[in-house]
Amino acid sequence: MMRAALICLALALCGLATPDAGRLYRQARLAERQGDAARAYLLYSLAAAQDPGNRTYWVRAQALKPQAAGQGSAPRSTDGSARDTMLERITEADLIEARRLLPPPELKLPPGAKTFELRGDGRALFTQLARACSFDLVFDREWQPGPQTRLRIVDTECRQALRQLEAATGSFLVVLGERLILVARDTPQKRAELEPHIAVTIPIPPPVSVQEAQELARAVQQTMEIMKLGFDSQRRMVLLRDRISKVLPAQLLFEQLLSYRAQVLIELQMIEVDRSVLLSYGFAWPTDFPFFNFARLGNSIAYRPAGAARGLLFGGGRSLVGIGIGDAELFARLTESSARTLL
Repeated sequence: MMRAALICLALALCGLATPDAGRLYRQARLAERQGDAARAYLLYSLAAAQDPGNRTYWVRAQALKPQAAGQGSAPRSTDGSARDTMLERITEADLIEARRLLPPPELKLPPGAKTFELRGDGRALFTQLARACSFDLVFDREWQPGPQTRLRIVDTECRQALRQLEAATGSFLVVLGERLILVARDTPQKRAELEPHIAVTIPIPPPVSVQEAQELARAVQQTMEIMKLGFDSQRRMVLLRDRISKVLPAQLLFEQLLSYRAQVLIELQMIEVDRSVLLSYGFAWPTDFPFFNFARLGNSIAYRPAGAARGLLFGGGRSLVGIGIGDAELFARLTESSARTLL
């Protein structure tokens, strides 16, 4: 998501007269050494947008993003009016003007990648591209076409090809309609004269404190040199008003800094299973031994009880006796249970 925002930022800034990526990088290094993480992050992001091939700019910007987002977390007065004294308050007149200063119309171009072979001076190059992409041109009266040039743009959509031609000829474009643009020389005077002004309001999300938003808004205003930046702590709103080439990238950067850092909550349920083993073995001996008298007295007949089927006899005749023997039992028992802790 952050890379997509920087790509949009590069497209919005390609026609703006800004320092080169190397100079922005040096300014960012200086701001980082001075402890201004928010300004350093913005400058690194601008350098990465101007030179996407240099990964150092991108890596340093990402490394500073958490510090830049939390730089405004120092305790301050809880009085909302005291906080707003550092930034201009948003009035009802500002909101009315913001609704009036709507963004300019968006240029509608055919989709799909093409290869463009362009030859001639600047006017001829723009005319050939306009014919290929189905839009009309109006040139500023002071715009100079420049020398003869050959430009080959391979496998590129019309919007990106238009941006490349804009940078190659030192021009900037003003969209006048869905299929009409004005081409002018890229100078501060011409931008101040021809570039449209817009105003946007940005809501502050609930997770971001008012102090953090105020610090970030001030850093964006200083870095992008925004003409008008209003702050309203009651409505939790920030207003930006300036030229479109400044407001759009400033809006993207401010919204990126406002993005709340994600938090992850993990809930674990532990299941414990026990394991135990019980083993027993041995003999079960009889617990009683009956005694029987088999002696004959007179003409009586000896009686043998049913339980005397197994036993031992002792003596004989009138002194015959017996002892019953019960069944012995050999036994073995094994009880096993297991358990383990599962996530």
